[in-house]
Amino acid sequence: MEFLVLWKGWPVEDASWVNQRDVTPYLLKTFSAPKPSSRVIQNSVSRMMSNVQLSLSTGTSRKRFISFEFRSDVYQFLFRHKGVTRMDTKKGYKSFNSEDFNPLYFTPGWDTVFDHLGDGCQIHFPVEIKWATRWSKKLYDKEEDGTLKLKKRYFVEKVYLRLVKCIV
Repeated sequence: MEFLVLWKGWPVEDASWVNQRDVTPYLLKTFSAPKPSSRVIQNSVSRMMSNVQLSLSTGTSRKRFISFEFRSDVYQFLFRHKGVTRMDTKKGYKSFNSEDFNPLYFTPGWDTVFDHLGDGCQIHFPVEIKWATRWSKKLYDKEEDGTLKLKKRYFVEKVYLRLVKCIV
């Protein structure tokens, strides 16, 4: 197994994959049981709630797929030991019920949207979620001699959320 390590004092673009045997026990413990600050948790949860509500309000929930940036430490903190991996879901997705979303962080009604006419949409649980790290798109600089040079790439931590069903 390998871990993506962010080096203290270095830019994100210089993060690198490190073999588990080269990672200290303290870092392994921090990875498996993270304790992000309350502010970091709330920022990530706010991002999730606003993306879900935007999807519900714009009708993109009909596509039933939402993706957005979401920190791995927060995902682990909120959803470790929650959800169920089912055989009928896509690879890497876990199925979560409403009680898997801690009310300390997820405010009541985060999964529901109504307009001024009372029309709206509410998530019907379970939902399926996958967290993943992806590298940014390959982009190039053009050198003076016309050759292309690959720019440094950075990683993006994302959550992919699939709505199983939406009640209108």
